[in-house]
Amino acid sequence: MMICILFFINLVQGEVHALAKDRAREAYECDINKGAVLGYVTPWNGRGYNVAKAERGRFTHISPVWYQLRAATGSLTLSGSHDVDEGWIADVRGQPDQGCDMPMIVPRFVLEMHPQQLLEVLTDMKPEAVRLLAKECRKQMFDGLVLEGWSVWHAYGIAQNHFKLIRSFLRGLAKALHKQTGPSGKPMELILAVPPVVPAEGHGQPAFTAAQFEQLAPFVDGFSLMTYDWNIGGSGPNAPFPWVEANVKQLLAACVGHSCQKVWLGINFYGRDFADKVREGEVVLGHDHTRITQQHQTSKDWDEVSREHLTTYQKDGTIHRMYYPTLEVIQARVTLAREHNFGISIWELGQGLDDFTTVL
Repeated sequence: MMICILFFINLVQGEVHALAKDRAREAYECDINKGAVLGYVTPWNGRGYNVAKAERGRFTHISPVWYQLRAATGSLTLSGSHDVDEGWIADVRGQPDQGCDMPMIVPRFVLEMHPQQLLEVLTDMKPEAVRLLAKECRKQMFDGLVLEGWSVWHAYGIAQNHFKLIRSFLRGLAKALHKQTGPSGKPMELILAVPPVVPAEGHGQPAFTAAQFEQLAPFVDGFSLMTYDWNIGGSGPNAPFPWVEANVKQLLAACVGHSCQKVWLGINFYGRDFADKVREGEVVLGHDHTRITQQHQTSKDWDEVSREHLTTYQKDGTIHRMYYPTLEVIQARVTLAREHNFGISIWELGQGLDDFTTVL
């Protein structure tokens, strides 16, 4: 009898907690004053698609990583439309309720070209790239797009030597998108994925600067700032807080009017695992983190300087140091962004643990 009573109590408590969680989610869906929250999803990680549907009320923008713009035999080609899932898009958008806006669908388009081809795109008097991108957004009924090209522009010296061409191209693309209205009822948006304005230690000169932001902000709707991957090439935190804060401060100095709202601070939902004396870390996703903590005796410590957790364990006699985000890590960066009226961008939704979205 006692076992039955305890089972009933636990069942009731579980239902109460579930109901409270559902009500909290409904309340969040009506809180539309938190600024932009963009979440990326990728075709190679189906879990992200499910998170986007289940947690749709926490996001203003969802960016599926679908498209590539390439140049071949003297013409531009756009590939990736085979990944477009109309049913999933409908599920993510849902039906506007309780006065809340539905998330905007803004797929990522990446430029995959050689330097000469990139220059030809920028100098095209009849910009074919602009026409292709705007047409695809209109055809698929997107709400705009995320353009990823800055890193290759910088790698090939185009961002340094031909910034005026880039600015002219982006202004033309923004104008073409803004003339079109998405299903949200708003003009389509141009969001630009950009490197951090303060590079990670040992990563050379900035690939993107606050001055460039200032010149692009009048017509670009959002800047997805990649403030993560600080530890590529060496063991350490994914995005140490002082470094993230330094990026925020530099862009704050360049903000004019409401343009700070256009900076969307990047937050990683993945981590890295470094074996002792190995410079390159292995990428850790949520299921990897769960497996490691279940299979090994781990020790987790909080680093007050980086404001990240470090998990240490041994595998086959080798010490491993794993940096994987926790709720405290994410919350610290979300708070920093909102203190300065910045938005947030998440790479990427399928890589985190189930509770990561609760602090957005």
